[in-house]
Amino acid sequence: MIDTSNIGEKLGKEQTAILIERTKEKVITARTATKPEVIKAIQEGAGAQNLRISDADQEKLADLLLKIVGLNLNPDKLQAQLKNYNQVQETKPVPVRQSFLAKIIAFIQSLFNQLFSFVGRIFPG
Repeated sequence: MIDTSNIGEKLGKEQTAILIERTKEKVITARTATKPEVIKAIQEGAGAQNLRISDADQEKLADLLLKIVGLNLNPDKLQAQLKNYNQVQETKPVPVRQSFLAKIIAFIQSLFNQLFSFVGRIFPG
């Protein structure tokens, strides 16, 4: 992951993510298992995106993709799992984000509530 992050810094994170995703799909579906074939797929993907990727970075990506291929992933099962995951994510409520000012106000209200609660216990009404 660190290698792909470094490559992303060089080429651009979005472009690198697209390159890896497309190459990964191609390698997994074709069951490409040799390093030269994987490097060729990387070069084709980079060429399609007009990216210049060094030989060393091609080697690093090829090694990563060969590890992924070695996991014997079934693309159809992955797609089904991803679809199920996306459906679960869509049903989860989105947490409301508070602004910094709202957090400060909530903190001050909490302090006042605690103070009045304490005073109320000392001097019952």
